Amino acid sequence: MNQRFLWIEAVNFDATIYDTNDLSVIRAGSLILGDLGDVAQGALETLAQAREGLGFDLEFAGASQARFRLTGDGDDCDAALAAVQAALSRGVWAHMSIVAGLGDTPEQAIAGALSRRFRTWTMPAWQERPSDTFDALDKVRPATKKDGLKGLLSESTSARLNQGRRRRETFLTERAGERLTQAGLRDRDDGDPGALKLCASFEDMVLGRGGKTCTSPESALGKICLLHLDGDGFGKAARAAEKAGRLREFSDRLETTMEAGLARIIDAAVDSEALEAPEGARRLRLEILVWGGDDITLALPATRLLPTLTAFHAAIDGLEFDGAPLGFTGGAIIANYKSPVRKLVALAETAVHTLKAGDARGCFTVDVFESADVPESDLAGLRANIFGEEARAPGAFAFRLSEASALIDSLRKWKGGAGDAFPSRSKTFDLLARDGGAADDETIDTLLLDYHERLGGAMQEGGRFLPPGPMGRSRMLELKLGMMLWDYVGPDLPGDAVEAAA
Repeated sequence: MNQRFLWIEAVNFDATIYDTNDLSVIRAGSLILGDLGDVAQGALETLAQAREGLGFDLEFAGASQARFRLTGDGDDCDAALAAVQAALSRGVWAHMSIVAGLGDTPEQAIAGALSRRFRTWTMPAWQERPSDTFDALDKVRPATKKDGLKGLLSESTSARLNQGRRRRETFLTERAGERLTQAGLRDRDDGDPGALKLCASFEDMVLGRGGKTCTSPESALGKICLLHLDGDGFGKAARAAEKAGRLREFSDRLETTMEAGLARIIDAAVDSEALEAPEGARRLRLEILVWGGDDITLALPATRLLPTLTAFHAAIDGLEFDGAPLGFTGGAIIANYKSPVRKLVALAETAVHTLKAGDARGCFTVDVFESADVPESDLAGLRANIFGEEARAPGAFAFRLSEASALIDSLRKWKGGAGDAFPSRSKTFDLLARDGGAADDETIDTLLLDYHERLGGAMQEGGRFLPPGPMGRSRMLELKLGMMLWDYVGPDLPGDAVEAAA
């Protein structure tokens, strides 16, 4: 009996997931791809009933990928490939971009699949008849379907939109149902002022609040955060587990940890909403754009970033497999809620790749953009223009993921002690402007000590205002980072709300 490997992978996400800014369409693409392994396995099970010589084992599924070990003759393996391709081209799958390949080794199977990527269209070909109107959401495909809320849509966008609507609540309740039920989650507005409702759009996520407890600056309330987290050490651990015959054990461990991480993130979102939003305006201000394997992409209000990172780190802290540590590296992009999500995702992924290439794994960076027209790339150059050449070094610009909680504490202490133990915001900007913005650490520290002595403050010489990150940073860069994050540490909550948040 021959043994071959079948590799299946989803590709071209810009054309199949992030081609619109609609939450339901994005959600559908992500959740559909989460079923890739199950759909392929179902197709193989059906085929194996008709072909007794075909055997198969699922070796890995996750992160929009799946690998099967096949046994059988050449015709059996070819039929398995054809069956999987057919199953992943029907219904809503026809609007996704999937490649598959066979090989005598896993590497050959991957190469065979990816070679198909460059011999097919980036955007799956549409079958709609010509139309004088283009899709209201993607602005590209011909519009032939009418949606009561969105207007005229293409077949692709309409199918994904409906799928996203159907699955928007089940994905969350299957993983954190008890907590969300306790919080009063409702998929639709049923008139209950105490209900926790899902967000229908990025605008709803960031602007559909406001009340007595939420006093964050308006500039922050209009911003979303696109957070991308990518695993560190998972590939190496998976290869070691495979070699030891424990790949399924590793996959199960990863799934359990990720489920715990998601539960913590949802808890943080529910807790923040209970503190910030008045009754009648409560939303689950969290969107899971990608959740597969060790690949995570979230959208959330900009002021929720640091609490979310803190919650996620609590779930994955100490994660290891056979003594090998596992972790995550993150990139956060804060921008106007109207910014194209495709650009935000690309920038966040660039931030993560920059950290990993710069030996700063296990860390995260935050980049803030004021305009809705965010750049396409070159984060290093943008950082250097704003923060100085030092910011090109990922280790200087980053914070450790384990420092997320300490960063919140540091920023709150700075804001609470501004003008006393810490420089006020206006004084900080004054210091940053000294010597044309080129003052060295010694000069700035001398000015800070003099400033606090005159105020009777208690600043200690050499004392730092923010966690040091993986390689430390100059005082100038520290002050600039503090000013960038000043409005995004979270809402200023009065009295009992602050105590509850602590």
